[in-house]
Order: sequence, then structure tokens, then C-alpha cells
Amino acid sequence: MNQGLLHRGARFVSFDRWGLKSLLARLSCLLLLAGTLGCATTATLPVFLPARFDVQGIEQLAIMEVTGPQGMTQQVRQQCVEELRKSGFYQIVDPGPPPQMADNSQQVQVMLAAAQRLGVDAIFTAELRREVDLGQEFGGVRIQFGDSKVHVEMTCRVIDARSGVVRHETTITESFSGEFDEHRPETVESVIVGLKDACIRKAIQQLVVTRQPVDVSLTSTAWPWSNTMLKQGNEAARNGDWARARQAWQQAVDREPEDSRALYSLGLAYEAEHDYDQARHWYEQAQRNSDTDLYREALRRVELTADGYQRSNAQLARPRNAAQQEPVASKPQSAPQPGPR
Repeated sequence: MNQGLLHRGARFVSFDRWGLKSLLARLSCLLLLAGTLGCATTATLPVFLPARFDVQGIEQLAIMEVTGPQGMTQQVRQQCVEELRKSGFYQIVDPGPPPQMADNSQQVQVMLAAAQRLGVDAIFTAELRREVDLGQEFGGVRIQFGDSKVHVEMTCRVIDARSGVVRHETTITESFSGEFDEHRPETVESVIVGLKDACIRKAIQQLVVTRQPVDVSLTSTAWPWSNTMLKQGNEAARNGDWARARQAWQQAVDREPEDSRALYSLGLAYEAEHDYDQARHWYEQAQRNSDTDLYREALRRVELTADGYQRSNAQLARPRNAAQQEPVASKPQSAPQPGPR
């Protein structure tokens, strides 16, 4: 008779020992897969991104020449003003479009003269271009070989009002490729608007300090005997309550000091609270116990988030020009505050 004979009432059930091991192995794989994929979730980490250029000495910014396709110029200008004001990074002055000169160098001189009269530190200019390829029309019938294409491109500049030096220049391009017909929600106009909005948003983000959400992986708590404090911390992190998550994960570490999941999780909480030295410490402890891609990636990321946070705070606390006169074209906004410590 095979080993592993079980008696249940008057019935006998027998199975091979090696069959049992195979079954347990497959069950373990399923549990591991569930723990790795099915139950591991993400949380959103707040990350600060600095402006893409040296903003020292630029507090007051005048919106000058903004151009675009016919019928869109005023809308593009208004969106640029609104996005810059919403950021709270500069005191925005909008004196209206400058006089149009035939020569580009003359145009720049006109804008610089206006900026100096306003007493601002720099001027902002932007140019929006679009390109639409809907095929060729023959005898009233439009023929398109391949997908239709729409490109929107935006170039913006920040020019120092005192020296005329271009402090920053960037070009953002957004594209669409697809079909336009009555069965699709996209229209040429709606696609152009969407691409335009994306160009403006991305261009302005390069000029200011922004706070961006970054998804980070939480550790799995799928095992029935998993630390309950890990689960509580994960739930708090998913809800954005990083202080409560840190408290729960600290208790998890206190109970199981060698648990890499708890060590990594505690590092996440400190990274979310911008305490990057502590975050780095706990990530290193997790990696020592279990050298996985997740912990190595956390160590690489924390170097970038720490650098971005330090540079962002330096830009937010940039020196003010004490001799600067108050601009006459708009009411200054309140000064931006440094990011949370």
C-alpha cells in the first residue's frame, strides 16, 4: 500500500508521497505569485522637481509676445498667464501684447524697454505652431495614405530684462497619428486643443518648481501570517497618510528588525516626508537583508528625489531684489513658500 494512507470513516484515501510534494510545490508557487503580483500595490510619493534653468534673481516675470495660429493666439496667451500664476512661483505681470515690429531684433528691444519700465526681472515669450496632414483632395474626395497626422509645437523663452540674455529656451512637441471619421470621438479640432494644452503645460512646468506624484511599489502582505502592521501601513500609504504609515511600519520594524519588507516600507515613509537621509538608511538595511531589484531601485530613486528637493528649495528661496520697484501692470501675488520639510 502507498505511504500516506488516511482513514476517513469507512473510506480510505491514498496518495503518493511524491504527488503530495508536487502539489505543495505548486501551491507554494501560486501563493508566491499572488504575493508578488496580486496583492502588492502602489502608493503615490510626492516628489519636487526644480525649474530647468537658473532662476536666481528672477522674481517678477512679464508676459510679452505670445503668438500662435490664427484664432488661437489670445487663448494661448491666456493659458500661459493662468498656468504661470497658478504655479505661484513668480509674480506675474501681463501688460498685454507688445507692438509688432517687422525686424525680430527690434521686437526684442521693444519688449526689453517695456520690461524695464515695468521694473520686472525677466520677460516670457512663446510661439505655438501646428501642422495637420489629412491627405490630399482629388475631385472633392480626400485620399489619405496611412494615418492622419497632427503636430503641435511650442517654443518658449525667458529673457533677462536687464541684459537681454536668453536665460531659458525650450521647445515642446506633441503629436497625434490616427484616423478621423464619424465613428471616432476625435476630431481635428479636439486633437489640436489637446496637443496645445499638453505643450503649454509641459513648457510651463520647465519654468517653475513643481510637485509631481510618483507611483512606488508597496511590499506584499499576502501571507496569512504577515505582519499586521505592514498591512496597516500600506493602507495608510495608499490613502496618502504617510505619518500614520510611518508609525505602523516603525512598529513592524520593532517587532521584526530583520524583515526587509518592513525596513523598505519605513524608508518609503521617510522619503515621502522628505527625510532622505533616513530613507536611504532604511533602504540600505532592506538591501542588506534581501538584495532585490525593488530595494536597489529605491536607493537609485532616493538620490534623485533628494537632489530635486534640495534644488527646488533653493529655487523657492532665491534672493529677492531689494531695489526692485513694484510693477504697475498687475498686483503681485504672495511669495511662494518652501516645500514641506
